Amino acid sequence: MSNKVIYAIYNDDDVLMDAVKNWSTDELDEYCIPHPVLGKLTVREMIYFTSIHTEHHRQLLQNV
Repeated sequence: MSNKVIYAIYNDDDVLMDAVKNWSTDELDEYCIPHPVLGKLTVREMIYFTSIHTEHHRQLLQNV
């Protein structure tokens, strides 16, 4: 696997967190993002999901 792909996976959370770092807690719960499988998620839920999902992929890469 290329270093570029691994770098992108390890920095995915940083991009999301940087995008919402100035949002209030109310805004994180007010706005929704569509997910193709899970349906509408609040931004807060999407942050949690992305974090957990990215960590899952990181662990898979360590086993390769």
